[in-house]
Amino acid sequence: MASNIKKGVTIFGVTGTWEGYVSSPLYFFKNGTWSNIQTTGMTNAAVTETYLRLNSSSLGRLNQTVDLTNYKYLKVQARTENTQPAGYRFVIGISKSPSETSSSISIYKLFSSTSVEIGTNIIDISSYQGGYYIYVCDFVNKIGNGLVTAYGAIYSIFLSNN
Repeated sequence: MASNIKKGVTIFGVTGTWEGYVSSPLYFFKNGTWSNIQTTGMTNAAVTETYLRLNSSSLGRLNQTVDLTNYKYLKVQARTENTQPAGYRFVIGISKSPSETSSSISIYKLFSSTSVEIGTNIIDISSYQGGYYIYVCDFVNKIGNGLVTAYGAIYSIFLSNN
């Protein structure tokens, strides 16, 4: 079975695909600290003591691609900076392109909460291989029947297998 043989090694005509054990979860950003990436940072965002503050009405993108191979889920824990009692929502997505807009990301998921607590948005990435940019955008507060753009507070961005 190819998945049991080291990647690039051929045994009895079967070329291996196993690339070693993966760290799960693999954090890129957690509570104010960057890790596991060479080019830290996110467009339109600044690090505070405990979270990334994404500018209101903007799209955030990690400054480098991350390899999604061997992972099942992309998870982003966030909320709006000044969450209203009616709740909030935000979007996460992935793309091969570094120049997406919030309306052009084709692989995305909307998270909606009726709470003021930090929420976790999760995308199943098990069918994606190789490097992708991670996007976070469209933070809004729910006020009555309307939605108002808000600053995003991103607490963690990570890949996981559970």
